[in-house]
Amino acid sequence: MSANYHYPTDLSDEQCNWLQYLLPPRAWHPGGGGRPPSCDLRGIVKGILDLNQTGCQWRMIPPAFGNWRTIYGYFKGWRKAGVWANVMEKWRQLEDWVRGLKRTHKIELKSTLHQEGQGFRVVPWRWAVERTFAWLMNDRGHSRDDERLTVNSEAMIRMSMIRLLLKRLA
Repeated sequence: MSANYHYPTDLSDEQCNWLQYLLPPRAWHPGGGGRPPSCDLRGIVKGILDLNQTGCQWRMIPPAFGNWRTIYGYFKGWRKAGVWANVMEKWRQLEDWVRGLKRTHKIELKSTLHQEGQGFRVVPWRWAVERTFAWLMNDRGHSRDDERLTVNSEAMIRMSMIRLLLKRLA
């Protein structure tokens, strides 16, 4: 299999830049003791995203992403360390900061009632929960939850939302 094969779940360089500052640093450092890691963190994240979107088994992750045991080991370690919750929290703080910047600009709005305006219109923030569940169901891994541990399912849901945010940010 060619190393240059592109999967639909591949991350762009910009998306990887968003994630690299939020993932924990590697324990191994050049010049330090021990064996250097043989895997690429980008491939590991892409492997987790591919598994989440396609709904395949851990053992069926394409070898282009790396060994499935390594990918699962990183996923499990990051889940236990709360990395995915931390990524979501950092992005929520970033969103609050951006909204705070928008609040500093003063805008004056005037509203008037018109007769032709009497009727049902969809308000954009309605059905937010249903819309979120619909976005989650785009990933096959959630349509039939085969995870044995609920904490793994929770981490997979966080990964789906992170992938959705990465698409919007980049």
